[in-house]
Amino acid sequence: MNHAVLIRLNYKEDYPHLNWRLSFFESMVLPRLLKQTVPDFDIWVYCNPLHVDRLKAMSDRIKTYSTNRTDPALPKYDIQTRHDSDDLVSLDYIFKIQEICKNHEKTVPLVISFQPYKLDLWTLNRHPYARYNARNCSAFQSLYFPDKEKEYRNILSFNHRRIWQTYPDVVTIPLGYCDIIVHDSNDGTKL
Repeated sequence: MNHAVLIRLNYKEDYPHLNWRLSFFESMVLPRLLKQTVPDFDIWVYCNPLHVDRLKAMSDRIKTYSTNRTDPALPKYDIQTRHDSDDLVSLDYIFKIQEICKNHEKTVPLVISFQPYKLDLWTLNRHPYARYNARNCSAFQSLYFPDKEKEYRNILSFNHRRIWQTYPDVVTIPLGYCDIIVHDSNDGTKL
């Protein structure tokens, strides 16, 4: 099975939190992806073309694209995992995704939705945020195609909460694998 993590990090030069976003991605998000217990996956970053060199300098594993977030020229993957550039995952996040896909016995596509903790960056306290279910999927999400030649869509083409309307076979994973920061240096966590 081939697997891609698709990360949205596309901001204009005048975006007020741009430096924070890029620095947080480089110092916190990317190291966790690079240290996964299962390293067998590709990292694709949808970005502003002006940031390609900076992103590629962070790791030789980063591949970039800038045309649109669902670029049809991207290779087809058996597993696609959407990831926000300011959220954190455990070191066995990719392992869990691949394990579930390997055990999926149906021929229909599968959505894997993770319950995140809400992380307060200033105190590093984690707060339960288990508000997702099979009919309200979280942004921590993977899409598995048992037969990608028969049926295939880009995971970023969906509203994460409503992907179940297209692919109703959903597995919801309990808390423990990911932390949501909720945008822009903790501003959105409302803690």
